[in-house]
Order: sequence, then structure tokens, then C-alpha cells
Amino acid sequence: MAAGLAVAAPAVGDVSAIVAEANRPFITQPGDEGALAEALETLAHDPALRQRIGADNRAKAKAQFDEVGMVRAYRSVYAGAMGLRDLP
Repeated sequence: MAAGLAVAAPAVGDVSAIVAEANRPFITQPGDEGALAEALETLAHDPALRQRIGADNRAKAKAQFDEVGMVRAYRSVYAGAMGLRDLP
């Protein structure tokens, strides 16, 4: 996402949640090779669509996964694991 690319992939883990809204139609059910092939073909033949989705993915990645936010999230996880409200 941060690379500014469209994603075609099976919906495993949090893939659907982390891609931009415009990219979600290209996230297919696991095991549905036909749907994945169709998603790949659609993206392969539409450079403008790939570019729009890629830009949306990059913007979402930048907004949700910036360094400061990631550091805060890790600190919170580590503090919680140690039974603290926050790390010193």
C-alpha cells in the first residue's frame, strides 16, 4: 500500500481492512482462483484504475501507519503487556 500500488489478493488476515475502500472489490474469497484471476485481469488492463487505487492505498497507509503513530501503538502494546498505563 505504501508503495502506491493496487492490491489483488485473497481476503486472509486483515487484508480487506488495510486496503483503501476503492481497492476492496479486488480482495477475493480465499480459494476462489477465478475471482482472483478476474481481479488481476481487470487491474492489468486498466492503468488509470490501478493508478487511482494505488494513490488511495498510499494515502491510507500514510495516514494510518506513519512512524509516530506506529511508535505510539507499540508503546501502548508493550505497556499493556507489562501492566502499565504508559511506558516511562
